[in-house]
Amino acid sequence: MASLSAVSSAQKEKKRRAYWQRKRWLKYWQGVGRSLSIASIAGGLFWLVTLPNWMIRSESQIDLESQQYLSKDELVSLLPWEQPQYIFKINPEKLSAYLKSTAPIAEATVERQLFPPKLKFRVQELDLVAIVYRENKEVGSVDQKGKFIARKFYRGDKNLELPSIKLLEFNEESGAYWQEMYPLLMNYSVKISEIDWQDPSNMILKTEMGNVSLGPYTSQEKLARQLEVLGEIYSSKEQLDTSKIILLDLSNPESPAIKIKQKEAKEN
Repeated sequence: MASLSAVSSAQKEKKRRAYWQRKRWLKYWQGVGRSLSIASIAGGLFWLVTLPNWMIRSESQIDLESQQYLSKDELVSLLPWEQPQYIFKINPEKLSAYLKSTAPIAEATVERQLFPPKLKFRVQELDLVAIVYRENKEVGSVDQKGKFIARKFYRGDKNLELPSIKLLEFNEESGAYWQEMYPLLMNYSVKISEIDWQDPSNMILKTEMGNVSLGPYTSQEKLARQLEVLGEIYSSKEQLDTSKIILLDLSNPESPAIKIKQKEAKEN
């Protein structure tokens, strides 16, 4: 009886080992199958996304919806790659951020269309509020915050209505002041057609009453006071012969001065 019991136990152990061996092999081959499936899917996807049909090859595959002046040609020239480009390699969020950092764009949305492959851009350009001149040549414009916009971006639109204010020798330093100055200048009764920064120590406004010397820009409060005094002078313009005014000196707004033309001496 003891020998029969020993044989039975040995057979059970043998069956148990065979069972676990089969299970291990089954698990192994299941893993191999999953790996092959994943590799096949990945390979298929790689093959799919690298097909020529998934490429942006020309401007005809780029749609632009702009609010003001940016043309498709200018947009394409700004794209940070050379065509053709696989559409799946294009990151819409990164491309949007890139355009806002390099172009006169306040907001940009980029979408990828797969069927057929296209890129769709919706942009809101920066507003043009003044034209910048350097050495008597128009070089660009600025928005309300003083951000410079190169001339090439907007001169292609012949229907675009350009701002009437000119900024002479506008630079980065004056751009830092512009954000404070602009609201005051635009909400002002006296028409201002030109701001001259050729001499940073003496900013000059060209107004309908003549040239106005403001001295250096130091603060929004001082400029507001200078414009207030100019408004008081403007309100009494009927008592002045503005055609004889050469310069209004408001560098010290509490002590304004008016320089007028002298009468020409009569010839003998």
